[in-house]
Amino acid sequence: MLNEEWFESKLAAAFSKCPVEGRVETYNLRTLDQNKLAEVERSPDLMTVEGAVHKTFLLVGILLVTMFSLWSALWPGVAAFRPATVMPYVVVGAIGGLILCLIAMFTVRFAAFISIAYAIFQGLFLGGITMLFQAQFPGLPFLAAACTIGTLMAMLTLYKTGIIKASAG
Repeated sequence: MLNEEWFESKLAAAFSKCPVEGRVETYNLRTLDQNKLAEVERSPDLMTVEGAVHKTFLLVGILLVTMFSLWSALWPGVAAFRPATVMPYVVVGAIGGLILCLIAMFTVRFAAFISIAYAIFQGLFLGGITMLFQAQFPGLPFLAAACTIGTLMAMLTLYKTGIIKASAG
């Protein structure tokens, strides 16, 4: 049966030996020192909802700037649009994004820097794809992108303001 004692026993087994300042200490979850908890809460490696929201805003902003820059540079209008001018950007964005994603999965310490380049490649990919679909279905790609990004921004704002709380499970 899953109860508090079962979870505490599993946590105690998992964290029975925690390295602290080069030495190994054993902790009891009921008597864990509040100063140690405060150290963990102040750790620069600790992920918070606020930090995740800020980074997501930044990366979406980079993606949008890249996407709109591609649009402003290459979109001549529906009548004069040639898919061949956009396809290199789509291919480079897709393959570059995939390569960076794989690199970030295996070298986690560089993921913060790789994520910026990944956002740029995805901006190229999404900018090119939306141009291809805009030529076939005028207005639909912008509507889809606006709804998707609007939903993301609304959810991030709800998390940031605390209206929606992140749960443990």
